[in-house]
Amino acid sequence: MKAVLASSLALAVSCVAMAPAAHADASLARQVYSAAALRGVQHSHMFVLTNGSDVTLVGWVNSFEQVSLAGDAARSVPGVTSVTNWVTRNEGGSDH
Repeated sequence: MKAVLASSLALAVSCVAMAPAAHADASLARQVYSAAALRGVQHSHMFVLTNGSDVTLVGWVNSFEQVSLAGDAARSVPGVTSVTNWVTRNEGGSDH
């Protein structure tokens, strides 16, 4: 599981390095982080990548419930047209 998470993060970092425009809309990313926090998502290990109005979530959270909450939060932000949710549950996380 940790290898999958590490691979996902490495992929996200390499995508950002190759396409700096992925963070062109930092405001949209901040809105996604805020929406996730309002829904109770502990997102300290979740990264929001944007490419125009497309959002990709990468990283991990503490419960399976927070995985879907993160995706729902991103979809709720005005201006977001698509969400790819690669967030997973941390092995050491709790389901409650």
